[in-house]
Amino acid sequence: MSYIKATYTHNGHLKALFLISGIVFSAYGQSWRELRRFTIKALRDFGVGKTSLEEKVATEVDALTAYLKNTNGKPLAFNRPIQKLVGNVIFGIVFGKR
Repeated sequence: MSYIKATYTHNGHLKALFLISGIVFSAYGQSWRELRRFTIKALRDFGVGKTSLEEKVATEVDALTAYLKNTNGKPLAFNRPIQKLVGNVIFGIVFGKR
């Protein structure tokens, strides 16, 4: 059984070697730096690293806490409330409202 899932080369040079469990080797060259810079700028434009994002998360955590208090200790599937919390935070980042 081969553990190598895929390899990527450019001009005969190995760029990345993917194993079944993830990336083992990757070249962090100029294109990687540019992509990283772009990603960080885009995330900051959406509010990552700012207090406004923390406020959105805190608001959703408060809503989740209130929801859990209203269940009166009854068993519930916890995945749906968490999905709604994450979805509301993302919606708030993208559209600016809850």
